[in-house]
Amino acid sequence: MTLVAGCGRTTETEPSTAQSTPAKPPTHTGYAVEWVTNDVPATVAPGGRVTIHVSAKNTGDWAWPNPAAANPSRPDGSYAVRLAYRWVEATGKAHPPAADRGELKASVPPGETATFTMDVVAPAQPGSYNLQLDLVEELVVFFSAKGAPKLTVPVTVQ
Repeated sequence: MTLVAGCGRTTETEPSTAQSTPAKPPTHTGYAVEWVTNDVPATVAPGGRVTIHVSAKNTGDWAWPNPAAANPSRPDGSYAVRLAYRWVEATGKAHPPAADRGELKASVPPGETATFTMDVVAPAQPGSYNLQLDLVEELVVFFSAKGAPKLTVPVTVQ
């Protein structure tokens, strides 16, 4: 019999009092998306701002949380699923991802489709570009890094 010092109780009869580690954000195995529709224009003015709508189907195995549901203890939207974009020149040179994000209005269960609305700002230099759209679980990973396809739309900036 093992005694717990000073109280006469045994480790066999008492629950562990070991400190637990803080919960980590969930790790998902199904970062999967099917791009359904988009209204990205074929031509945009240099430096122009345009509002786009992109529909995506959750083909993974977990619900995509909106900012309010992602991490209730942190209202900053950590771990929420959002739509992100960046521009890639015809030469293949990629511009850094923009800080702007498309937000979900509600969480999206597996098999359901959501429509993101967001403003994108075109590059300042005219030319042929691809607008790459990707989903991101904030502070965790871009879906494409887990094998999901990006949505790539050719756009002429003129």
